[in-house]
Amino acid sequence: MSIRLVRVNSSHAQARFEALSDVRVSKWVFIDLPVSEAKTKQWCETVGERSSRIDFCFEVEGKAAGFAGLVNINQTSGTCELYIFLHPSFFSQGLGSKFLYYLLAYGKLELNLRKISLFVTGDNDKAISFYERNGFTTEGVLRRHSWFRGEYRDRIIMSIFTDALSTDAEPFYQENL
Repeated sequence: MSIRLVRVNSSHAQARFEALSDVRVSKWVFIDLPVSEAKTKQWCETVGERSSRIDFCFEVEGKAAGFAGLVNINQTSGTCELYIFLHPSFFSQGLGSKFLYYLLAYGKLELNLRKISLFVTGDNDKAISFYERNGFTTEGVLRRHSWFRGEYRDRIIMSIFTDALSTDAEPFYQENL
């Protein structure tokens, strides 16, 4: 199976729109609803111009299978925040951990980040379990912190230190660049 980590561009707009339009994805992603095809296209065309973030599309056999990014990158502190979601047509294929590994490896090997954090909605048990299985630990809970989908929700802060990652540079670069 051929998997590539590609910077988001306008060719990914339709697949991103489709993914974010699916309630199984949008239920957990902090975006305004309804999802706009025009805004998604504009976002894909301009996101590469922002210096504090890097957004990727994971392509499997040339098809957009998922989206992820490292945002709020702080080179001085060596930190950032992460987001990731799959296109629904690629759910339940065991790709999430592989995509997450590539994203974390990129942060460590290319950006020299030392700590990568994320925020997850407190009732998203599936995501919390996924991140824990992949080495993230909970740092804290922001109680009733964010107005999201009609109610105030807890936000859990999770993180991983990149020195704990077993990333081998050679295979990463052979597979992705």
